Amino acid sequence: MRRFLFILIAVMLAGCAAQPQPQTVPASTPTVASPTGFDTGNLDRTANACTDFYQFANGGWLKTHPIPAAYSRWGNFSIVDINNQQKMRAILEEAANAHAPMGSDQQKVGDYYASCMDEKAIARAGVDPIRDDLVRINAVRSTTDLPQILARLHSFRIPAVFAFQSTQDFKNTEQVVASISQAGLGLPDRDYYTKDD
Repeated sequence: MRRFLFILIAVMLAGCAAQPQPQTVPASTPTVASPTGFDTGNLDRTANACTDFYQFANGGWLKTHPIPAAYSRWGNFSIVDINNQQKMRAILEEAANAHAPMGSDQQKVGDYYASCMDEKAIARAGVDPIRDDLVRINAVRSTTDLPQILARLHSFRIPAVFAFQSTQDFKNTEQVVASISQAGLGLPDRDYYTKDD
């Protein structure tokens, strides 16, 4: 019986699984949950739970929360994530505009955020901040030259060629093990790096 209840709850929550990180909350999106954390309004009581449990468990949510056009999925955690991002952005912008005392955490955070958001200065600098590393990369002529440049890039947490990190052991969840995986450029498509629009 316990196992059945666990599976039932897990399936019901599956419709509210973690979602991609959007930037704005659609105006029609409610942001207040029920006091218990479980809203029975998300159920579709017209659906037969024995034949279409997904519709029964999520039909109410799906009807009242259409997926915004910009996203492929949408759920409660999308709203939580958006609200958190908006709060973090407000904190960062406040720190950037606070003129806090030199050396204070607020000043450091504010300056770091402001420097990342200064697109004009970034565009003026162009590739100059990474020019030395580009020269080093261009100087690689054989596989014997690779270890040194890879070590340098990895020291800056740039996962060149491979990524190395800790992760849960797939065969024993009580252990954390080293994991090596193929790495890429980071952004989903090369156009993010080459297009200037």
